[in-house]
Amino acid sequence: MSLVSMIKHFLLVAAPVIATQFSIIVGSFIAVTLTGQYSTIDLAAIGVGYNLWVAAFFGLSGILLGVTPIISHALGAKKTESVAATMWQNIYLGLAFATVLILATLLGLSPLLDLLGLEPAAKSVCIQYMNAMCVAFPAMMIMSGFRYIVDAHGNTRYSLYIIGSSVLFQSIFNVLFIQGYGPIPAFGGFGAGISTAIAYWYMMLCFLGLITFHKHFKQYQFWSSFTGPSWILIRDQLALGIPIGLSIFAEISIFSAAGIAMTKFGTEIIAAHQAASSFLGLTFSFPLSLSMASTIVIAYELGAKRYQNAITYTWITRGVAAFIALCIGTYSFTHIDFLASLYTKEDHMIPLIESFISYAVFFTIIDAVGTPLQGVLRAYRDVTSVSIITIGTYWGVTVPVAYLCYLFTDFGPYSVWIGLLSSTSSAALCYMYRLRKVQRNVLNMSF
Repeated sequence: MSLVSMIKHFLLVAAPVIATQFSIIVGSFIAVTLTGQYSTIDLAAIGVGYNLWVAAFFGLSGILLGVTPIISHALGAKKTESVAATMWQNIYLGLAFATVLILATLLGLSPLLDLLGLEPAAKSVCIQYMNAMCVAFPAMMIMSGFRYIVDAHGNTRYSLYIIGSSVLFQSIFNVLFIQGYGPIPAFGGFGAGISTAIAYWYMMLCFLGLITFHKHFKQYQFWSSFTGPSWILIRDQLALGIPIGLSIFAEISIFSAAGIAMTKFGTEIIAAHQAASSFLGLTFSFPLSLSMASTIVIAYELGAKRYQNAITYTWITRGVAAFIALCIGTYSFTHIDFLASLYTKEDHMIPLIESFISYAVFFTIIDAVGTPLQGVLRAYRDVTSVSIITIGTYWGVTVPVAYLCYLFTDFGPYSVWIGLLSSTSSAALCYMYRLRKVQRNVLNMSF
C-alpha cells in the first residue's frame, strides 16, 4: 500500500471519529454557552457539577475502551467467534460503572458541596443538574461501550451519524429547557442536565438498533448469542481497560481538580475557568479522536503482522495532529474576543474569560503532540506505560508546579494552568521516548 493510500485510509477512519467526538463535545459546548448566557451562577454551578462527574465517567468509559484493541486484533487475525460475548461483557461493565456513579452522586454530592463552600444558590442548581445526570449515566456507559465496538470494526461513520444527529436534538432541548420557550419555563443549569439525559438515551437506543439490525453486525447474532458474565473475558478486557481508564482518569481528573480548586477564587473565576475548560473540551476532541483512530488502524496492522505499516501510520497520525493544532491555534488567537463573548452577556466577564481561554489554546497546541501517541501505544497493547506516564506527569508535575507558582508568584488562579501546561509538555516527551522503544522492540522481534 502506498503512502498516499495509507493517508487516505487513515483519514477515512479518522474523519468520522473526529466528527463524532466533536459532536459529543458540541452538545456540552452549547449547553455551557447557553447556561452562561442565562446566568453566571448557573454556569458556575454546572461547572462544579461537570468537574465532579466527568473524570469518573471518562475514566470508567476508558476501561470500556479496552474492547477496541481486543476486537481490532481479532478482526485483523480473522478470529471473530468471541466478538458477541465480548459485547455482552462490555454491557455488564457499563451497567456496573453507571451504578457506581449514581450511588456516589446521591450519597456524596451534597456533603461535598458543603465542604467546598459553594454558595447556596449555586449549590441548589448543581444538585438539580447532577440529579438529571444520574438519569443519563446508564445510557452514557452502555452507549460508550457500543460505540467502541462499532468503531473497532472501522465503521466509524455510523457513530458519526448517530452522535451527529443527537447534537441537533440536544441543541433544541438545550434551548427549550435552559432558556425556556413558550409554555416551557427556563430551568437554567437543571435544563442542561435534562437535555444531556435525553440525548444520551437517544444515542444508546440508536447504537443498540445498529448492533441488532445492521448487516455488518447481524453476523454476531447479538440477542441470540446472549452470554452471562464471564470472568475470563471481563478479566481480559480489564487487563487492557484499567490502565487505559487510569490514564484517561489521571488526565481528566486533574482538570476536574483544577475546576474544583477555582472555588477558592469566587463565582466569576469559576465561571471563567469553566468557559476555558469548555473551549478546551471542544479542541481536545481532535487529538483524542486521532488517538482513537490510530488505535483502530495500527492494531489492525499489528494483528496482520504488518509492522512497518504500523510505524507509517504512527507518523501519519502525528502529522495530521500537528496540522490541526496549527489551525486551531491560528484561529483561536485571532478570534479570542468572539470566543469569550459566547460564554457571557456580562461585558466585565469577557476580558477574564479571554485570559483563561489563552491558556487553553496553548494547552491544545502542546497536547496535540502527546495525546495521539497514547492511542498508538494502546494499539501495541503497551497500556501500562501510558497509565504510568499520565499519572506521573499530570499529577506529579501539575500539582507541585501549580502550588509553587501560587505561593511564590502573583498568578493566582492562573497558576493552575501553568501547572497543566508543564505537565502536558512532560507527558508528550515521555510518550515519544516510550513509543520509540516499543516500536524498536517489535521490529527486532519480527526478524
